[in-house]
Amino acid sequence: MNRLTSLALIAGLALAFAGCASTGKKSTTAAPAATAAAPAAKATPAPAATPAPKAAADSSKVTCKHGKDERVIEVEALSPKGCKVHYTKAGKTTEPATSGVGTKHCEDAAAKIKKTLTDAKFECN
Repeated sequence: MNRLTSLALIAGLALAFAGCASTGKKSTTAAPAATAAAPAAKATPAPAATPAPKAAADSSKVTCKHGKDERVIEVEALSPKGCKVHYTKAGKTTEPATSGVGTKHCEDAAAKIKKTLTDAKFECN
């Protein structure tokens, strides 16, 4: 009877831990879903980049050259708030920084990239 009770207790604990683990998985799944939703949201503002307010963000575009190597750093202001930093190297563009609350973070990140490039003997305009 003790073995049967112990086995039932172990099975109950296993089920309890499995129940706790599945709750954790739901919250883990919810976070990537939010992350997955964010790229979809990033794709949505891209068509909105055509209006004039987005063109104003182009004024924060910096081109850095070293020989034939050219890099482009661009801060894009998002509507109603937030920003993205676009960095183009060898024809490939990445987004090394984004913010949902303002443009200071993106401007600081762009300045850091520019400093790294000028330290590597790039000339930036």
